[in-house]
Amino acid sequence: MVAGLGGLVALVMADRRQKVAEVAQLISERGYEQEATKLHVDRFTSAAEQLGHDSPAVRLAGVRTLAGLADDVPARFCCC
Repeated sequence: MVAGLGGLVALVMADRRQKVAEVAQLISERGYEQEATKLHVDRFTSAAEQLGHDSPAVRLAGVRTLAGLADDVPARFCCC
C-alpha cells in the first residue's frame, strides 16, 4: 500500500513538473515574440521616417526597408 501511495505521489509530482516546464516554455516564447514585435515596429517607424526625407536616396532606403519588413513578416500574419 505504501509503495502504491509513493508511486502515486511520484506521478503527481512528475505531472506538476511537466506543467511548470510547459508554462515556462510559453512564457519564454511570448517574451521572444514581444521582442520580435518591438524590433519590427522600430524598423517600420524608421522606414516611415525615411519616406518623408528630402533626399531621394534616403526615401529609396525607406522603401527597401519596408520591402525587407514585408519579407520578414511571420507566416501567421499572412492571409494565405
